[in-house]
Amino acid sequence: GSWFGQLDLFGAALLVGSAACAARALAGAADERPGAPVPVGTLTAALVLGAAALLEKQLTWFAWPGILGLSLSVALVLARRQRIRQARYVAVACAGSVLLVLAPDLLLAHPPESPLSVVLAWSRGPHHADMLGNGPNLWALLHRPATDSSHQPLMLGGWLSPFAAGLCAFFAVQLVVLALAVRQALGRGLDAFASEDGTRALLRAGLSWAGLSSLAMGTLLAGSHERYLAHAFPLLALGAEGPRVRAVVLAAGAFYGLFVLSTIEWDVMGTWPLVASRTATLAVALAAGAAVIASEVRRLP
Repeated sequence: GSWFGQLDLFGAALLVGSAACAARALAGAADERPGAPVPVGTLTAALVLGAAALLEKQLTWFAWPGILGLSLSVALVLARRQRIRQARYVAVACAGSVLLVLAPDLLLAHPPESPLSVVLAWSRGPHHADMLGNGPNLWALLHRPATDSSHQPLMLGGWLSPFAAGLCAFFAVQLVVLALAVRQALGRGLDAFASEDGTRALLRAGLSWAGLSSLAMGTLLAGSHERYLAHAFPLLALGAEGPRVRAVVLAAGAFYGLFVLSTIEWDVMGTWPLVASRTATLAVALAAGAAVIASEVRRLP
């Protein structure tokens, strides 16, 4: 467990590095000084670090769209500043990064039926035979045996399984985040995103999307393990609106860290029932996600 946890933190570091470079590129694109250079270097670094994160571990797939959205925001800001040629270059670079990560993976060994990282993440990631894994996911509330199949219907004679319900809930979260972003864009007007406040809003939106997507993956999909929220809390903390929301996210991340530690050092941490509880950790994680979404709703124009 500790070995895999270190790998997850490598992926988290690459995602945070990619987000930081995308943020610097976004700030550079919003620079109003005449002749200000296009932030080619930082944008390239953001795309390279994002691709490296995807190659490092499939869990990063769930956060990557939000990070890519930050890079695409650079093209949006440049276009609103009438720098159309540069905006096209940025859009092409982002499209190229998508093609790169969708190409057959030459660095990792994959099963013959899943040569692509994206196929492997979606075909095996949420498709665990065990319903619970050992992570703080929603299905722990059912108190079923951990080895139950995730495809066993929730009710006798029914068709809805934890696997299917988890996927529906996961994509519902994506739609909520997308709806908030669209509503904010329509309320502000696209020209507003070229301002300093607008670029900050784009930055928060991309980081929140990446963090909430990772949080939804670890809490809503069946078969998640204890490490699967490792990417969520750093990204949510970076994108949090205001010190109160950031404090809630950081406290939730600290509680989650103690839970992970309890799964590794059970002889020591297992004597603390609250820390070792999947249900308590799930509640804390969902509370952090709800705080972030509520802060986004409050910022709607």
